[in-house]
Amino acid sequence: MTDPSAVLPFYQVVILYLLVVEVIAEKNSPTLVEIQSSVIVTFGAILGSISLSGSIDLTAMAIIFLIVNPGWVILSIYQRRLKLLRINDRPNDSLNIRFWNLVFTLIFVTFFILMIDQINGTSYLKESIDASRRFFWWVALSMSVTFFSYVFYIRALGIGKASITQAVKATTIIFAIPVTFVLSLFIPISLPDTPVLWLIKIMGIILVILGILSFALTQIKAYVFIRAQPGVKLSSLLEEIWNIRGVDSVAVVSGGYNLIAKVRTRTLLKGYERIIRKIEAIPGIKEFRWNSILKEWENI
Repeated sequence: MTDPSAVLPFYQVVILYLLVVEVIAEKNSPTLVEIQSSVIVTFGAILGSISLSGSIDLTAMAIIFLIVNPGWVILSIYQRRLKLLRINDRPNDSLNIRFWNLVFTLIFVTFFILMIDQINGTSYLKESIDASRRFFWWVALSMSVTFFSYVFYIRALGIGKASITQAVKATTIIFAIPVTFVLSLFIPISLPDTPVLWLIKIMGIILVILGILSFALTQIKAYVFIRAQPGVKLSSLLEEIWNIRGVDSVAVVSGGYNLIAKVRTRTLLKGYERIIRKIEAIPGIKEFRWNSILKEWENI
């Protein structure tokens, strides 16, 4: 039988899936530093959560890489778009998104279990309801914590890139190990039984911390090429763009674009979304392109 702990850690590769999607679909593609940090966090999370016991089943791995990870990418991207969606000029609420996610998930899972019960003659639905009644307060507590955790996760998706949000989410392994150790004092839970496995997990945690620190300390610079609508006064656009926090400089230029702005922000802050939303909200801008600076030489 396949050990889930030997396969499920590869779910963390979803960070790299999200990076690929952002390279293709987002206006502000990931920078080299973001890619490097994401890879570090991904492999750190895998090392920190993997178990060396059991064997890896190729079928289970295929399910993770071809179904689970792509499914989570789709969910994350559309949750992010829902969070960014404005209804009557008001932002969509994270509680609302999470609530309806739960409603539709409950309907789908209930229907799926009922179908299995009908086909196999089992009573999984009844047994799960009975178990929930017996452990109601534990279930209520864990589900409440999970509910609000995902509310904050959805809010984070609306602030930054999905890949970076997912990478930060991977830091749960830092807390999972001490929590598991404490719980093992009260509940029979298997812990790493060899120094080598402990060393691997510690290395994974260190990699995750280094990746997150890299995100937090890295300063991202980019040029935003802006094309104005015909007849718009460029001087007014120049002033509005200059007033956006994070814009270092802005200039009116000739050629295919009318203005070029240089921006500077932090990866883990609201810089990307805040600057992009501000630019999108300025009337008179026809389109713009965000080009991250990969390498730059300048006089000091």
